[in-house]
Amino acid sequence: PDVSNRLDVEANRKYIFWRSVGSNHPYRSDSITQRAMEVPLSPDCPIQLDYYLQHAQWTAFFTTALFLAYLFYYRLYVVAPPQVVCADVASLAALREHCPALFERYWPTPWASPAYMQTVLRAVIQTYPKPRRRREELRMRDGGHVCLDWYNEGGPHQPTVLLLPGATGSSDENYVRHWIQSMAKTGYRSVVFNYRGFGNTKLSTPKLSCGADTSDLSEVIQHIHSSVPHSRMMAVGTSMGSVKLIKHVTDCKRQGQHCPLQALFLVSVPWVGEEIDKVLQRPVVKHTFSRYWCNNFKDLIR
Repeated sequence: PDVSNRLDVEANRKYIFWRSVGSNHPYRSDSITQRAMEVPLSPDCPIQLDYYLQHAQWTAFFTTALFLAYLFYYRLYVVAPPQVVCADVASLAALREHCPALFERYWPTPWASPAYMQTVLRAVIQTYPKPRRRREELRMRDGGHVCLDWYNEGGPHQPTVLLLPGATGSSDENYVRHWIQSMAKTGYRSVVFNYRGFGNTKLSTPKLSCGADTSDLSEVIQHIHSSVPHSRMMAVGTSMGSVKLIKHVTDCKRQGQHCPLQALFLVSVPWVGEEIDKVLQRPVVKHTFSRYWCNNFKDLIR
């Protein structure tokens, strides 16, 4: 054959020869066609290029089929509007008018749609915005200490959002910093509540933060309200932070007390404690998420 090029693929094992196909060849598709042919140089290397090319076609076919099947599943079962539950029709109408995003379809990241995967990826793929803050340390009635981190402070009428992280979270968490960044873009003042012992807050009493105890949160809300009395005040909580907010608002309503919070936004609320405990005892969760939280508390005590 008319050999135009020779490429040594593996040292002294095999070669790939390129030959030009003549004009009368049945495989010819244009004026000059290059065809690859592999020639093994020893019996211990019976590798044929045509064999791999044929299987590569089937591999590409099945890969494409799986990809299309996942897209079908994602569009049909994953993408959906949130479930909105209201006590009355008037509240539902108000939400539809002022919060239209609640009724739009939610499109999770296609390659990270499961909730567990999102939690893992948040710990692996992290970005840390570094907004400027002003730290304020508060002494509670029982002698304990908490810290408030103030961000994007403006005028007296600027809306204020109180941010409550999860059980072992603080203003150092990357998701909290992204919250702060989003609030700043919309012109809101952010205040992060750092629980006792977390976020470089000293632990001066033998008492940690708990979802059932809202005494610290009550003092923090009253302090913020007295510091910016002309500001509309809202709160965002995730995980244990959301439990604290629900209990605080419920206690205020039950006791007939005024609550300065005009709106709440709750993320990943553990509604039923018994069910959450069962989930935390599952083998995979127990040796990953539960171990991570337990180590955080151990480091705090040390």
